[in-house]
Amino acid sequence: MHRLYPDDADCLDLAYRDILQQLSCLDVMPQDGETLSDFAGRAEPYLGFPDVDLQASFWPVVRLRYGNLPPSLPELDQLLQLRLRLEDRLRGSLSRSAWFFRRVLPARLLGRKKNKKTEKPVL
Repeated sequence: MHRLYPDDADCLDLAYRDILQQLSCLDVMPQDGETLSDFAGRAEPYLGFPDVDLQASFWPVVRLRYGNLPPSLPELDQLLQLRLRLEDRLRGSLSRSAWFFRRVLPARLLGRKKNKKTEKPVL
């Protein structure tokens, strides 16, 4: 993912949004009025990774959004590794068709929607 988005801030934001999408596949979503730290603390048990501190993993997102401080390379790598581990967990826990309809198809449709917006009109 880092090769596709060489800007660290863009890559971090995309990885964070994808992790939220992955967590929604586990029926864990932020609630109204819940801070990112509170959400991370509530979502951590659903990950199934005892060695992951989700609040610490999300801290660079907080710093980027509220302090405009870009992530360090180790922080970005930590979030990207979490994203990969969570995707492997989803592949293992969801059926092939459920994984396709909940993860692959929405990403492809979103990609098509973005391409339509950036295409130049034919005159």
